[in-house]
Amino acid sequence: MHLRSIHRRCRAAGFTVLEMLVAVTILVFIIFGLWAMFNQTQRAFRAGATQVDVLEGGRAAMEIVTRELEQLTTSHLATFTNFYVATNSGSGLVVTNIVDSTVFNNQLNEVFVLTGDTRKWKGVGYFVDYANSNVVDFNLRSAGVGSLYRWSTNVTTLSTSPASAGNLVAAFNAPGGPRFQRVIDGVVAFQVKAYNSGGILITNDAEYAYPPKGTIAAARSTDELPAWLELELAVLEPEVLARARALPTSALMQNYLQTEVARIHVFRQKISIRNAPR
Repeated sequence: MHLRSIHRRCRAAGFTVLEMLVAVTILVFIIFGLWAMFNQTQRAFRAGATQVDVLEGGRAAMEIVTRELEQLTTSHLATFTNFYVATNSGSGLVVTNIVDSTVFNNQLNEVFVLTGDTRKWKGVGYFVDYANSNVVDFNLRSAGVGSLYRWSTNVTTLSTSPASAGNLVAAFNAPGGPRFQRVIDGVVAFQVKAYNSGGILITNDAEYAYPPKGTIAAARSTDELPAWLELELAVLEPEVLARARALPTSALMQNYLQTEVARIHVFRQKISIRNAPR
């Protein structure tokens, strides 16, 4: 009798099939909840890391461009261009406002500035073009996305060699060359606006225009300098750029990028020209 009672108590202490199913179901829900929380945390971490990378890259590019543009100076030579901004061939990414269907065309400018002193003068230029000579990057550039490039060269004794000085801006407009360095990829907007000391936007000045590759937006020569420059740079996140590059045509690239405008990071800077008359 004693052994039978112990056996019955042991059988009564076990789990039924229904209890096991309930326990497993609860365990599955707990595991799924933990996985969802971990996945969301991981996505947030990756998004934060991407934001940091884009912001660091954009700020570094803005610092490079700003530091050189603010050093713009005058050559004191007639008919020599000290500064110009031109609209490059092909606009930047075209963005449509989903609220009122307003179309906004981002600009991809090219800019040339003269910097230096009486011993050595340097021509510096920035422009946006395709990253590499292949079909994918050609299509991407047609969709309004490119890479920002920096160009520079210098001459000495500018005051005694005006012909060499004039070659600075001519060299910037010449195709190709070994003096181009890529600054940042995924650029959808690069625009420079010039203002005089009264805060009025400087528009086309034909008498100062050295023929560039695009349409002159603003130019200055001799002793003329703008008082302020306004710089705008817009950059895609690397993941969006990689997905766009995987598409076969420029039309599909542009359609895709239209859906990812929230992942474009815009940087703006107002630049005071040190050597401009006040």
